[in-house]
Amino acid sequence: MPQFCKPRVVFSRCLGFDHCRYNGDIINDNFILRLKDHCHALTPCPEVEIGLGIPREPIRIIEDDNKNSYLMQPATGRDHSLEMLKYSNRYLSNLGEVDGFILKAKSPSCGRGTVKAYHAVNDKIPLSTKTDGFFARAVKDNYPLTPFEDEGRLNNYVLRERFLTQIFTLASFRKVAEKESFNELQLFHASNKELLRFYNQQIKIKMGKLIGDFTGGSPDIILDQYGQLLKEAMASHPRPAALANFFEHALGFFKNDLSSMDKQLFLDNVSNWKEGKLPVSAMLTMIRSWALHFEKNWLLEQTILQPYPSELNDIHDSGKGRDL
Repeated sequence: MPQFCKPRVVFSRCLGFDHCRYNGDIINDNFILRLKDHCHALTPCPEVEIGLGIPREPIRIIEDDNKNSYLMQPATGRDHSLEMLKYSNRYLSNLGEVDGFILKAKSPSCGRGTVKAYHAVNDKIPLSTKTDGFFARAVKDNYPLTPFEDEGRLNNYVLRERFLTQIFTLASFRKVAEKESFNELQLFHASNKELLRFYNQQIKIKMGKLIGDFTGGSPDIILDQYGQLLKEAMASHPRPAALANFFEHALGFFKNDLSSMDKQLFLDNVSNWKEGKLPVSAMLTMIRSWALHFEKNWLLEQTILQPYPSELNDIHDSGKGRDL
């Protein structure tokens, strides 16, 4: 079984860690309940950290005609914008390297593009567009290439599989970078070739050239450059056409091992995957089982076959957000 490095993930504290929502509730999310055992979890609650109590009067985002945003508490009339901005920048500047963020959807502090904003003239009437929470904006500014989702979007299995692949790949590279070994970097790149091809072929080529041009000495600079390219690659939208090519390429490894019926079943499943009827994990599991049975070592070394712990596989799907 593959050994996975634990990603460092920032969670909103109310997502299964503490009763700290404005009304004292906790959000028990099944996926996060399973994921947190595989992570080093960091759990801020920005609203509590700026001194708002539990329970507390709700806060909301107010926008004026010039698109200026304020974090207001209507019941008290207090403006918490500056406190939240200071806290967010202080927390994130001291956070260090992390592999992902999962924050609370619709929260005026943590929401990612899902937060209602209200007009300054009448703070009871929401605007037609949604926005980011104050802490979420700071996350985007300080960690623009780091995977960032909310618990609502992760109910979609396509987004969930992508997020898991991103955070475990980045965690694996952090382990390589800590060793400061060029040989370890070569092994990492070799085992992630198909995964990187799926995410961004052009950046993958740059990464390969970076390794090929290395002439010796301290690997610090090349590790920094490679790490930046890796983040850019993993922040790309994966290309379904590249994954379909990998499926066809992988099938070629078994051309002398499988029956015609097995091959046709696989091709039928590829069609089902293209139509959204099968998760990609089902296809990868099929290839991996054949690779194990027929001892196809090159395939077994490719992280694309199992980019994150199998315990986190889940076909549950909200049906929302597939194109996001």
